[in-house]
Amino acid sequence: MKKIKTIGTLMCILFTACSCETNKKIVINFNNDEYVSHKDDEEEVKEGSTVDSSNIEGNSQLAYNSLCSLANKQLIDSKNLNTSLNYISGLSSIEYSSYKVTYCALGNKQDEYNYIVKVTMNHRFDSTDAFIYQMTNLKLNEAVTKFAVISEVFAIYTSEAINDKFDDLASTILPHYDASRVFTHTAYRAEGSSVVYLSVTYSGDDSQLHSINGMMYDDTLMDFIVEGIYDISPSTGKKMYDLIGLILE
Repeated sequence: MKKIKTIGTLMCILFTACSCETNKKIVINFNNDEYVSHKDDEEEVKEGSTVDSSNIEGNSQLAYNSLCSLANKQLIDSKNLNTSLNYISGLSSIEYSSYKVTYCALGNKQDEYNYIVKVTMNHRFDSTDAFIYQMTNLKLNEAVTKFAVISEVFAIYTSEAINDKFDDLASTILPHYDASRVFTHTAYRAEGSSVVYLSVTYSGDDSQLHSINGMMYDDTLMDFIVEGIYDISPSTGKKMYDLIGLILE
């Protein structure tokens, strides 16, 4: 926000300050240690402005952006990619617990790169709101050490057979799954491996959002194996619910 110049009287200063307060919206560059604040969703965002992170409350959109930025940094470091480019198009799944958070991001923004980046923060968070706050105020140059971050990079696996099998079996395997509701799934596998996993997020018929980082496909059984699903509702964590909802937009 521009500094207010002293222009005569306290009334003028107060008027100027109030007019600025009603239109706060500050944007960051994802690849730098700056921040984004969306105080007024009606106003157009302008790039390049920065803000003191200590004044930002937990914000689901900003937290989502930070997770994408962290995944992008991890992908660049892992594959020695161009540091000036953003390869992440968005998140595909996330699983939260108080002692660890793991999520998958889609590294498919550049045509020649198609990766799933799985990022794990081996860090204890007091609550989902605490996690959202920490990610809202994330500094990329401190993130790996502060949150004990590790990452794995996989190739996105394009297979009509896997997609068809998911469509056939999802309703019987995934609790509260309803194909008429919004869902997303992306298959991936490690280089040289025949084991295929799916990153899945869906809106259930129980008013909750459900997310899975690694639903394994067993080729021998021609079936999926689900070890765990993260579920969230607005009543149990509104900001985390909103963050996961961004995956489905």
